Amino acid sequence: MEHRFDLLTKILAGKGSRREMLRRLGGLFAAVSLGPLVASCERDPVGSHVGSPRFDLAPPGRCKKGGQNCRENLECCSNFCDPLTATCACSPDEFECPETGICVQCPPGQVFNITTCKCGSLCGGPCSSDQDCIVCPRCFKGRCE
Repeated sequence: MEHRFDLLTKILAGKGSRREMLRRLGGLFAAVSLGPLVASCERDPVGSHVGSPRFDLAPPGRCKKGGQNCRENLECCSNFCDPLTATCACSPDEFECPETGICVQCPPGQVFNITTCKCGSLCGGPCSSDQDCIVCPRCFKGRCE
């Protein structure tokens, strides 16, 4: 074993002591193992907020939630990166539920109820249950009253 290590040190280091060879191998190992970690953080700072940098690094295959910094639509769970703020948000025709952060798109003729995070009809609109009525107190004979 000792003979193989001596041969390896002679090949890799040329001239120098074992101690110098071990120091070089240790430095090489540290650079190889820590290099990708440092490079990924330096390469992708997505923005800064009031004095300190903010890193919104989503793991590969994961999407970013509302409010996180983005550069393109595909990065966001909502599939919409607001070009004015460079953050993930709901698209202009959708509403964000405050409790869950999920984007909800209402069908034509319905409005978004921010307390229930559901779409429903206004007075006079079609309904199937009391929960379908946003402003009116109840659903009667298929219409909100």
